[in-house]
Amino acid sequence: MSSTPSGTAMTHKTGIYALPPELILSCAEYMTPKTAFALSLTCMDLRAVLTKLIAEMRECCLAEAVHYHELTYLASIPAGHPRTRTYRTARALPPQPLVEAVRAGHVGTVKKALTKFHISPDSYDLQAQPLVHLAVLYKHPQIVDVLLQHGADPNVTSNRLETALDCWANKATAEDVAVLRLLLAAGANSAMPRLLDYRARTLDLEIGLVEQMVLRGLACGLVLEELFEDQTFFLALRYATPTYVRVMVAMRPILLQLRSQDGRGPVAYAADHDRPVMVACLVELGAWDAPPH
Repeated sequence: MSSTPSGTAMTHKTGIYALPPELILSCAEYMTPKTAFALSLTCMDLRAVLTKLIAEMRECCLAEAVHYHELTYLASIPAGHPRTRTYRTARALPPQPLVEAVRAGHVGTVKKALTKFHISPDSYDLQAQPLVHLAVLYKHPQIVDVLLQHGADPNVTSNRLETALDCWANKATAEDVAVLRLLLAAGANSAMPRLLDYRARTLDLEIGLVEQMVLRGLACGLVLEELFEDQTFFLALRYATPTYVRVMVAMRPILLQLRSQDGRGPVAYAADHDRPVMVACLVELGAWDAPPH
């Protein structure tokens, strides 16, 4: 073997050195530590690949178990002698780089973890929260899309038995429709259909989404006659969006013929509660007490 100048790597074009560094790395698994170490000293490409791989693994890793670091410190007690001290402990979870990447919306890191290192898209963090739930809670539709495309179960539950759709409903705003569309398209169900229906009633969404949310709530245990009962309809005239009322009437047309407990029709009821937008909606729908067009 020919000698090389100090500080430079040996260049080989035959044998194992002619293989791609990634393949050499896989072969090194079956070598003795001494052989693998010698190989790394003579192949700079291998060292570079190994360094890069280790960095990527650290970037994409999930902690496997909870290891608490106990921190003991001194703190003065307000009452009593000023020299009195008490010991307290604080517990910290180990680093979870992939979880942090999901929270921060780093799409590239998440894709690498799923494709290159084959981490399950249904993985949990150390607080028993699935990755897809974290992506929903931190409002990253691209991360949600990546996880679902790689086979994440939209109905996987957390330790509180919540689904991803429940996570969306807990903190939903009208601007979060991208996440909602992805979850509904993936067949997400809700363990709290009443909360989902509340969001359908109060958020200013397009009628197609509201209808899907109502239908998903019915599929998850709500009953149409109970959901759209007589008094609920009049409450909706006061507090719900016109879009939700349109869906109610489309699913139960008889609602337009009801009277409130004090004898008012839907249009008069909405007008008395200062809902001009709702009055216009009811007139358009042809409520029985609506003035003629």
